[in-house]
Amino acid sequence: MRFYKVLGLIEGVSYFKDNDNYKIIIDHPLNETAYNDKELKMLKQSNYYIYISGGGTCLIDNKYLLLVRRSKECEINPNKLSLFTGRSDNTIEHKNPSLLIRELEEELIISQKFNKEPIKYTNESKRLKISNKNLCVIYKQKIIFKRNVLLSINERDINIINIFKIDMSLDEILAIDGESRREGGGREIIAYNIIDDNYSELKSNYKQIMEWQNLASNKLEITGIGKDCIDSVIKYASTS
Repeated sequence: MRFYKVLGLIEGVSYFKDNDNYKIIIDHPLNETAYNDKELKMLKQSNYYIYISGGGTCLIDNKYLLLVRRSKECEINPNKLSLFTGRSDNTIEHKNPSLLIRELEEELIISQKFNKEPIKYTNESKRLKISNKNLCVIYKQKIIFKRNVLLSINERDINIINIFKIDMSLDEILAIDGESRREGGGREIIAYNIIDDNYSELKSNYKQIMEWQNLASNKLEITGIGKDCIDSVIKYASTS
């Protein structure tokens, strides 16, 4: 059964890392392909790097990073915090991984309270100008994508991350998880205060914000994204 299309890359063959420079060969004959979670697990067990996932989140009021707490029943990373990300669907997204911004747009729906129209927040002018890696994609022996990006390699999952800034207070917005809406619930949106280091749970009625949990920064674990990416966002917010 097909749910997505990701590539299994081999280090030193189709996946290369030199400090903060990453090179990916997407049409190498030794690459493998996974279309569902069962096939994906097999690739991970065989030490393939998984290319590619993407999406991201929003920074609200230069202070709150929106996350999602996954369902207890989901097969992959149950009950863990995550960004709004998903896996690539096709070769077009392998060639241009920036297209995976669609996952963020599909999963995180934001509007102002008492206004049903969603905010088009993925405006290039609102993108945080932060990056931590240089990504180069090779296809048919040619460079087809080369860009400084916010990249996370976590448990061999390669993720390209987008963070957008929304200049409204947390109590001015409605944040809806598109996946929960499609599948009947099970996930919860969390507002992580990256300045004061605490969490709030955005309740399902989107009217009440309550304290959820206090954790030290060095214990913050977000599935699918490395701590260096979060540190980049925190550094941005702290100096802006």
